[in-house]
Amino acid sequence: DTEAPVLLTDTDTIDIAHRIVSPDVEIINIDSLDPEISILNPGLNIPPESLAVIHYTSGSTGKPKGCKISHKMIMHYAMVITNSYFTSPSDRLILTTSISFAAALPLLMTGFLNGACYYFYDIKNDGLFNLADFLIQEKITILSMIPSTFRYFLSQVRAGILFKDVRLVSNGGEAVLKRDIELFNKYFPSTCYFFNSLSATETTNVCQNSIPHGTHIETSVLPVGYEVEDKKVLLLGGDGNEVPVGEIGEIVVESEYISTGYWKRPELTNQKYSEVKGHPGLIQFKTGDLGQKDQDGCLHHLGRKDRMVKIRGLRVDIDGIINAILENPRVKDAYVLAQKIKMGENQLIAYLVPNKSDGNLIDEIKIDLEKTLPSYMIPARFIILEKIPRTISGKVDPNVLPKPDRTLSSDRPNYKAPSNSLERELVSIWETLLEVQPIGVKDDFIELGGHSLLVMKLIAIIEEKMGTRVPYSALVNIRTIEDLTRLMGDKVKLQVWSHLNALQLKGSKLPFFGVPAAGVTSLSFSNLAGYMGENRPFYTFEYVGMDGEAEPQKTVAEIAKYNIELIKSIQPSGPYFLGGMCFGAVVAYEMAHQLCNNNEEVAFLGILDSRNLPRQKDTIFPKLLKFMVDLNNNVFNGRLPFKLKGLDFRIDEKDLDKTRIKNITHVFETHAYAHLCYISPPLPTKITLFMTDWSKSELLKKRWQLASEMELDVVPIPGVHQSTEQVNNNIPTFMDEPHVQIVAQLLNQKLEEAEL
Repeated sequence: DTEAPVLLTDTDTIDIAHRIVSPDVEIINIDSLDPEISILNPGLNIPPESLAVIHYTSGSTGKPKGCKISHKMIMHYAMVITNSYFTSPSDRLILTTSISFAAALPLLMTGFLNGACYYFYDIKNDGLFNLADFLIQEKITILSMIPSTFRYFLSQVRAGILFKDVRLVSNGGEAVLKRDIELFNKYFPSTCYFFNSLSATETTNVCQNSIPHGTHIETSVLPVGYEVEDKKVLLLGGDGNEVPVGEIGEIVVESEYISTGYWKRPELTNQKYSEVKGHPGLIQFKTGDLGQKDQDGCLHHLGRKDRMVKIRGLRVDIDGIINAILENPRVKDAYVLAQKIKMGENQLIAYLVPNKSDGNLIDEIKIDLEKTLPSYMIPARFIILEKIPRTISGKVDPNVLPKPDRTLSSDRPNYKAPSNSLERELVSIWETLLEVQPIGVKDDFIELGGHSLLVMKLIAIIEEKMGTRVPYSALVNIRTIEDLTRLMGDKVKLQVWSHLNALQLKGSKLPFFGVPAAGVTSLSFSNLAGYMGENRPFYTFEYVGMDGEAEPQKTVAEIAKYNIELIKSIQPSGPYFLGGMCFGAVVAYEMAHQLCNNNEEVAFLGILDSRNLPRQKDTIFPKLLKFMVDLNNNVFNGRLPFKLKGLDFRIDEKDLDKTRIKNITHVFETHAYAHLCYISPPLPTKITLFMTDWSKSELLKKRWQLASEMELDVVPIPGVHQSTEQVNNNIPTFMDEPHVQIVAQLLNQKLEEAEL
């Protein structure tokens, strides 16, 4: 691929050299060179911009691509390391990677140009076990390793060892975990510093972070730090513009000291590289990685864009799950991938390499993950391996990972076979849905890989095949076929389509009642509820008519009155905590009005970034709109290019049948008109407005202030409001990862204040 005219080899590998190159390539055996050849500089004029080396990187596609590296790019990297590490002739550096590794060449140049001493250690042949003695005996002062190797190495070092001569530890190429810093603090002297960095073959070093010994790390993953000299880091959104501080964007590097493109790959080069207009020699490179900046410019690396997948309709950072798993000291290595099952759902599969064989490791990992991650981010299957397969460059090779075994043993202690026709029919449905067999009547739906969206599909299949409608709310706490069989025998429960769902039942604190946006189900709050903690019960509502069994309520007052009846069945008296987003905010507002009119206390009303507001006076517009809708429906049979917008980006037609879409559309349009007709005086209760930068405007704050007799409490939150543009550009909303964690934290804080 390089079209190199010369191949350097030695006596041990010359036979291989002859086999792999064409006859027109000159082969030079360095063992047979004349020792009298001068070692002086040959005096060639080589410009700094000329090509020095082609480094091959597999990238995320697995197809190797040659990255063109110039002389000045390597030398700039060496300069950054020299200045950051204060490299001097007294330093003793160790190289544990191959010299053909992309980061090795600048490191070598750093040592050579500063007169330092280099020690080569072959991990493959000499092993990590002997590395500790080598570091001590050779009095190594600068240790540079990739984080996973660093982690493995220190996890087997004898207790009490201190690498007293090491003054600097450098990690890069992978995420550095809180656990790595704890190991650093344990085995290195108090004068030592820890450096982690963000770099790529195409850019070399971009950001770096300096951590003094003894630093306590709060986050599970270390940020990658601040821009190095002559490198600018931009975070761009889907529209190509820089995102605000705190928002997530693609990391784009701007510098004259980065690669100029890929060798013989002009199309790929044009996709990833661009010249900065008006600045000759200045180049921008799109890394394909996601990042987020703190107010002070510190960069957090959030993984690859192509490692973001949708699980149950929510965007998930797979690398974040891997890092959470690696927090457990009993896990040596881990990898997670998303695999599609027959129903079209993505399912997370985790591969674990334990430090030692232990039968209860998977249970322990699940418990750990439940403490820090929402349920949809916890892998459905865990597979124990002796090692994670990697390519020659050290990247995980997902094609070699074993596929999960979908067969369960019928000899397992918990297995109980179906005993009647209903149980057998349900087992067949579960096995098709979950792609696992044989399933027993005592097996847990969630532990088999089930989740809330599959519950919805389960309901649809049961209704289609068995003619029985099962309410979603009834299935929230039903996890086995045995329980489901008993439920289906209770005709009273099955006659009711529940409109109040518990997303979180546990906890001693006052419950929070959230009203969803128009045209969406209560599941839209599942992400937020998952981060609210186990001590705060979280309830949400299903709109009447979403199932097609009844006509939707036509006024905001009707919806609010019905919701209050549902609330009273759970919490007979106040104080009440209410909230809502979009149209749901208007419903929650009216619920607060009705409760206050009945002398009930509303201690908290949270408006989640809603641009839907109550009006204080009537206008002709709602009547005109209704006339247009009726005219279009009844006279022109829907032929007019006129409809209520706002629902198109919320419906994924692949997952819903036409009847379901028709039901949702009917509810949405009914509620849209109800909102236009809603008029209300100001509320005698404080309103808390959670507002994103996307929605931020003095006008919005002023209008919500007019809706209350008390001073408005405005809480800034990260993310954007859901819109067609947001969906098309895959921009995370305030209810998506990672913003929803912060929203939950802020909401919890306000609820705690209201409960005092």
